[in-house]
Amino acid sequence: MSENVTTLEPSAGYLAGGEPVPHTPPGSPTIQRLLDEIATAVFLGRSDRLALLLHEVVPQVGPGSRRREGSLGQALGRLLQVERALRGVGEFTAARAGAWRTLSGTYSALGMHAKAMSAAHHASRVGLAAGLPEEANACLASRVRSAVAPDQCGDADGAVRDLRNLIAYARRFDDLTGPRDLAHLRYAVHRLAVLGCPVAVDVVPVKDGGDPVIRQLNALIGVCDALAGDRPDEAVRLLDTLPASPDVLGEAEALRLRALALHRAGDHDPALAAEHAAQRATRCHDQRLVDWLAAAVSATTERDWLRDTADHYGLQARAALASRRASSRVGG
Repeated sequence: MSENVTTLEPSAGYLAGGEPVPHTPPGSPTIQRLLDEIATAVFLGRSDRLALLLHEVVPQVGPGSRRREGSLGQALGRLLQVERALRGVGEFTAARAGAWRTLSGTYSALGMHAKAMSAAHHASRVGLAAGLPEEANACLASRVRSAVAPDQCGDADGAVRDLRNLIAYARRFDDLTGPRDLAHLRYAVHRLAVLGCPVAVDVVPVKDGGDPVIRQLNALIGVCDALAGDRPDEAVRLLDTLPASPDVLGEAEALRLRALALHRAGDHDPALAAEHAAQRATRCHDQRLVDWLAAAVSATTERDWLRDTADHYGLQARAALASRRASSRVGG
């Protein structure tokens, strides 16, 4: 990356509104350090590094984490600092669009879907201003996670609406060629069929080429095909052999598909248990909390920034006044 990049300094102040950093086992990185590294990876557009960091932090901060209540504000605070830094960069460049795209993926992996969609909008806007095609910053992974989240919480109609909107959005692009984007779009099409709403959209299968994300998406597409074809026992067998890659669509998606498969197979008690597990994994009741907390932490960030800015310029003004007084005494 050839452009100058502003270095983000770790903040030890307000990040979690004064809450303590959750305990982590001796010798492991603290959540704070992981969040600092994630912030830097987002700002630099280092999606490769970010994937490794998210693999570590999602179990501690993500929707299925028992520590979520203690670390959610901390994660939001750090990511909102990244947002402020990105908003403060005036240039419309491919690197800035990439940083917004990476931020969208980070919010999405942590279950903050409204924030993920907002960052995706910024990625698209900045990318277009930089002369990039809109599909280069489509953020389809974030959009798919957001679209299936309602069904994980029992709102199938909401998921149908969001998946249809996502597919219509992606079909506008003539040159959607990224393997992961195509795999996510194909998953959205097959997932919609599971909900009884097939669409006449043909997305060519994508070979994984050793990519674990595409490998798991293809496996989940196989589960969706079995469900849509009324083969629930096959769907359960496929889920039992699902490749491990928790950062793709999250733990809740596989659990929701299992609940649907077991229900259609007539195993209602295990289906109910899987459904409850999916809702716990996605922390359905947290979504309003996330929106509220994002607004609260954002307001705190704004207040602290205004205070720090006022202090900075106040110090400059006092220094300038003292300098003028000294000059006048010398001149007098």
